Amino acid sequence: MNWKSTSIPARTVSRSFGVALAVACCVTTSAPAAVILRVDASATDPAPDGSTWPTAFPTLSAALDAAGPDTEIWVAAAALPYRPDTTGLPDPRSATFAVPSGVAIYGGFLGLAPGGNESFRDQRDPVTNVTTLSGDLAMNDGPLFSNISENVYHVVTFSMADATARLDGVRIVGGNAGGAHPDDCGGGILIAGGAPTVANCGIERCRASDLGAGVRVFGGAPRFEDSRFFENTGTLWGGGMMIDGAGAVTIERCAFVRNGNTPLVTVIDGPAITVMGDMDVTIRDCDFEENYGQCSGGALYAGLSSSIIHVARCRFIRNHIVADIARGGGIRNAATMDVIDTLFLENEAETNVGEPTFGGAFQNEGTATLINCVMIGNRAVGNGETIAAGAVDSTGTLTMTNCTVVANHAPLNGGILARGAASDLSVHNSIVWNNRSDVSADIADDQVAAIQGGLISADYSCIEAWVGGVGNTAADPMFVDAAGSDAVEGTGDDDLRLGSGSPCIDAARNDYLPTGVDGDARGLTRFLDDPATADTGVGSPPIVDMGAYEFYIVGDLDCDDALTIDDAPLLVQALLDPAAFAGCDLGRADVNADGATDGRDVTALIAALLM
Repeated sequence: MNWKSTSIPARTVSRSFGVALAVACCVTTSAPAAVILRVDASATDPAPDGSTWPTAFPTLSAALDAAGPDTEIWVAAAALPYRPDTTGLPDPRSATFAVPSGVAIYGGFLGLAPGGNESFRDQRDPVTNVTTLSGDLAMNDGPLFSNISENVYHVVTFSMADATARLDGVRIVGGNAGGAHPDDCGGGILIAGGAPTVANCGIERCRASDLGAGVRVFGGAPRFEDSRFFENTGTLWGGGMMIDGAGAVTIERCAFVRNGNTPLVTVIDGPAITVMGDMDVTIRDCDFEENYGQCSGGALYAGLSSSIIHVARCRFIRNHIVADIARGGGIRNAATMDVIDTLFLENEAETNVGEPTFGGAFQNEGTATLINCVMIGNRAVGNGETIAAGAVDSTGTLTMTNCTVVANHAPLNGGILARGAASDLSVHNSIVWNNRSDVSADIADDQVAAIQGGLISADYSCIEAWVGGVGNTAADPMFVDAAGSDAVEGTGDDDLRLGSGSPCIDAARNDYLPTGVDGDARGLTRFLDDPATADTGVGSPPIVDMGAYEFYIVGDLDCDDALTIDDAPLLVQALLDPAAFAGCDLGRADVNADGATDGRDVTALIAALLM
């Protein structure tokens, strides 16, 4: 099964590992600004005013100097990156593109190039016409952050810029925040308060000697949308982004890829994102892949109890933390955090000296809630005697509801672990199966265990070899294909949906799911009744299923609880005119669950009808 669709709905975030900006741009037509200024590096007018492409400014700095309130700056792609103007500065490295309130910068135009001369913003194409802003003043950056001593501290800055400030459709590279504070953070973008928006951007290969190599947020309410953070690194927290101060930050449809991941320099904590301070942070529909750090939180680290973090419909894939004492291969949380509809796949927490290491996917020492989460193939690894909890370790308060935790591994306690006297861990409506350790002879302890005075309770869940609790079962959950096409359990092609006859169908407790959670991990409808299964759960019918995925008959597009020839025209309609789909749930049109609705689903439906 394709995890891009199984765990969360399809999104527009690029997953390319290429260097060039590859962000799916969501450009819309809007009312024109009072003033539009144009920038094209090939422009040669002797008296540029930016009012037309032939009279465009040759530099972005010149356009920013000319911009007043309610101005859009349209920037054409260029053969060489745009660099901040250093004229008159005692320290050239302090040069930056400073974006004030009332100014919006849009990249991706052709400008004077053939096919250009755009008149409307939605004629631009930032994916094809890559507009690069660089901090490399000498244009001599080498591999592994070499030759960067003269690079600017911050490529772009926002200082108390309000919600009218915007940076959209550009690629930012080569920032080197290696000066005295605050020039030791925010190599790509430095945001000091305010509420600007960064959208459809790539923030790549920026560095900081302190916090937040890609982006540093000092309070305020900025938004980040449809952007990619790639191979940013520093020496402390937050390779991709560091957030602290007071305020509320929103991050939507972004990808954080290989931040902190260089042989020479690695980030200590949260190589993708670190959150500190009195912050309310929302992270939705984001991907965290192959980020690498040296202490805590292979992708995300929330380090203070005063922070509130909301994570929804995200994917944490193959992130890695290695340290003397490693915590949380995907996330380490000391804040108040809720995580919903999120996949944790093949993340690792590794000790390099044999010290205690916990939580291959998620480590909690704050207050956390996990709902509709899938954890598969995560590991805590090393040679120490106390390396445990391949999936989840908690020393705080943690509630897991309708999660599927399968095929995780650690030397001790391969699955979920409540550790320490302050730990209070509850497992509801979940499936915990086939988690393993190297030394334990107790299969049940490899699924869910408590040590050092920790408290754990489990009910209305399917837990391998488990005895006790209310509404629990230790019967095989009967996944559709637990090993997937590669015949290896614990990898991304495993299909952990429930098969017909599963004891997990209609067997959980309705009121454990919070009000408003009416979908499963794929976004398909919850609370579906299976007429072939007796209700053994609790609540007014229909009864919710155990685990992250609600059971439905594959190919049943009209939700009549049967697969019939009547479902075939609905699939055709989904293929040809999805806006007019007359079935009950368009997500079911992905019959083979590979993340796309296409001709292969027709083949899968025919095969199902013939069975």
